[in-house]
Amino acid sequence: MSCPETCEECPKIVNAPLTHEGAEVWALSVHLYGQWRMTGNGAVLGFDMTSAMQMADALGVCRHAVADMLPCIGIAMAQELNKRDRDG
Repeated sequence: MSCPETCEECPKIVNAPLTHEGAEVWALSVHLYGQWRMTGNGAVLGFDMTSAMQMADALGVCRHAVADMLPCIGIAMAQELNKRDRDG
């Protein structure tokens, strides 16, 4: 859910990419939203990095930046998705 106004602590501001590469990796993460590694009980572990690298190549995103930044994005997203699943 989006906030009606923007504040200094707004996650969109605090977590905004600071570099061109960061913005490209963030955009890649949006494209990868269905490409998750999951446990047998349905918990999300993170992005499927094989798929991520293939998509990065197709989009011309720097593989080094993807390898460096995407796991951190994936972990944060996985934690939130798992929390939402647990909390209903």
